[in-house]
Amino acid sequence: MIRVQESYDYINMDPSDIEPLNGITDHEKYEELVISFREDGYDGIPILAGNECIGIYEAITGSHRIYAAREAGIYIPCVIIDDDEIFLRISDGTDDTMREGIAKEMYDLGELEETIYTILKLEDK
Repeated sequence: MIRVQESYDYINMDPSDIEPLNGITDHEKYEELVISFREDGYDGIPILAGNECIGIYEAITGSHRIYAAREAGIYIPCVIIDDDEIFLRISDGTDDTMREGIAKEMYDLGELEETIYTILKLEDK
């Protein structure tokens, strides 16, 4: 697992300020994350979010991690995509593979910073 503090500039956010992209689809994964977060906290890949409205951000990665962080009562690391156009283009992808593909095209064209592309590439694993 890549440790956040070694790799990315991020902010720790209250997960109730982040709207997950999806609901909980894998309850076993969710329960394991809750236990892990309660015992060890979280130091993995940050959530990608953007499109802030009334203090709530929309996530494009990490739905299970967001729900688990809420349940565990911990803050979660987040990289904010400040450019709404970039955020909306990436969020048009319907799954991690598609979002990573969109990000790769944007990165190859010089339209996307490496941090965001790297996080999306790791999400697709």
